[in-house]
Amino acid sequence: MTEVKQSMVRKLAAFCNSDQMRAIKERVSEVILVGTSETDGPPGQVLEYQYEILCMMKGMERNMNRGGLLANEAGTGKTMMAMLHTRMNCSTSGTIIVFAPITLIEDVWEPQCKAWLRDSRCFVLESADKMRTAPSTRDWGGYIMLVSKDAFARTNEDTLTQLKKLKPEYIIVDEGTEMGSSTATAEKIGKLQWEFSSFTWVISATPFKMGGESFGLDRKDFTKVGPKYCAITQRQNPHPANRPIEEPYRKMKSALEQDRYNFVIAMSQARIREHLPRYIPCLKELPVRGNENPADLHKRIFLRGLREAKRAGLKVVVAGIPASQRFEIKGWLDRAGIKATCTESDGNSVLQRFATDDVSVCLLHKTLLKGADSLKVAHKVVFWDKTHEEFTNLQLRTSVIKRVCRLGCPHKVVFVEHYTVTVLSPSRSRSPRR
Repeated sequence: MTEVKQSMVRKLAAFCNSDQMRAIKERVSEVILVGTSETDGPPGQVLEYQYEILCMMKGMERNMNRGGLLANEAGTGKTMMAMLHTRMNCSTSGTIIVFAPITLIEDVWEPQCKAWLRDSRCFVLESADKMRTAPSTRDWGGYIMLVSKDAFARTNEDTLTQLKKLKPEYIIVDEGTEMGSSTATAEKIGKLQWEFSSFTWVISATPFKMGGESFGLDRKDFTKVGPKYCAITQRQNPHPANRPIEEPYRKMKSALEQDRYNFVIAMSQARIREHLPRYIPCLKELPVRGNENPADLHKRIFLRGLREAKRAGLKVVVAGIPASQRFEIKGWLDRAGIKATCTESDGNSVLQRFATDDVSVCLLHKTLLKGADSLKVAHKVVFWDKTHEEFTNLQLRTSVIKRVCRLGCPHKVVFVEHYTVTVLSPSRSRSPRR
């Protein structure tokens, strides 16, 4: 058993007994949106493994006086769990600050707050100007403040001073890879956490990235970044002396104190994958005959497949498109009467259009590879160019597929297609004599 799995076993024993699970389920029922019909309730159910994670998060704060690193694989509900946890445990006058890329704020955080929470009060700080002015305009107690991490990275000390007026009880850092290194963003978030001793949770899907390379929790490279994740999620104020620790934790206290992964929550893939749609790889061969142009054949087969998808009412994500071909392919689709959306033509509304409009195709841009949730409406992923890094790089290819194969995906199977050219010899391309 790996160290990470051993650590998770210890945390399950310390924080997830039957009484603790019962209490967390009751608390979730108090904050989650309750609908009067199937159409106005939450978008799904909280799963058993998610209740276990919520128990661990609560237990780590109460007994170990710390936050941690939420490191489940992509598409498994990390945002929803962080949102429910902070809403359940933050005081009514406290503030929650979420640092996330603006695409995640618009596509995930803001809509999921409204979809899951009874108290869905949130406010977006998408620019440095708003970060400077909004904190002074009113009392933000009880609000989830959604801060654009990209804009925050460009702010100065004066803006940070203004943000401090929010006095956060909780800090969430989504797509928090940079928290494992000494970046300016990590340093500024660290100052905010240090001053208010906020409970801090970092969300970062595994595998991690460092120096252009990907690695998992158990790899030795994690020892280079792990201590930084550990430090930023360790609360600064001492644990109240009169606050009793729970009995199940008392039994595991010594083992968890010596556990170098005690700040990491990473549920096993086996527990999670049964809830995700499976994907089926499909190789489409392009048999080139005689003097036929392979590029023309590629285009023809590609458009034929998208026309068939349109007639069947299926949505398709097209990945692996070189920048030089994006406008060209968009033009083909327009002329073929296939409605498509892409970042170049639709900007920040690309995800919303694909999820809600009668748009059949989304031409994937690299900016949509981080946490975007709306792509899960797709039935199929097509890699246009198998020499593109989004296909040849296994980590990137998996990331593309995980944009679609996520919790809440409305179908059980996703098809993943790519093309390969086969040049037939003259004897094979010639029709047989009768």
